[in-house]
Amino acid sequence: MQPAPYGYTATGRIRQKSLKNSIPSESSVAGENQYSKFRNTRTKFLNCPACNKDFSHRPDSYRAVWQHLLHFATVAKEPKHQEARETLKDIRDRKLSEELKKAREKWSAAKWRARNPEKSQRASVKSATKLKIERYLRWLGSGEFSEELLNKILEEKMAKWDAMD
Repeated sequence: MQPAPYGYTATGRIRQKSLKNSIPSESSVAGENQYSKFRNTRTKFLNCPACNKDFSHRPDSYRAVWQHLLHFATVAKEPKHQEARETLKDIRDRKLSEELKKAREKWSAAKWRARNPEKSQRASVKSATKLKIERYLRWLGSGEFSEELLNKILEEKMAKWDAMD
């Protein structure tokens, strides 16, 4: 049988040219973890990190890469794919740091406020009003504070605020 340096096509013929992006780049430094670029990112990749096969033509390239890695790591038992799959699974299953969680919450809240300016303004007014009412009820003392009373007064104030708009 004749060697097939670029593999086979879907119909079984020997591929004459390499696939797009199938030749690994020379930019990887020896000894450096080649999968570290996926660390702390939830980016969806288009290429297999082990063999650089391009999956950008697939509707869900992220899922296609994971299916490819699963097949070549378990059925074909290729060591490069096994290593890549295990490393990416470890990176994927890592817990986020507290700073990163808080930063993502801030970004998410900022995006929500940008998309929903009216709701954002109402939520801001509601939280500020609730805080003021709670402080006032606690200042009155003598058992005046209760959640039911707080919510009742808050709903009245928000109804007034909504009527103003």
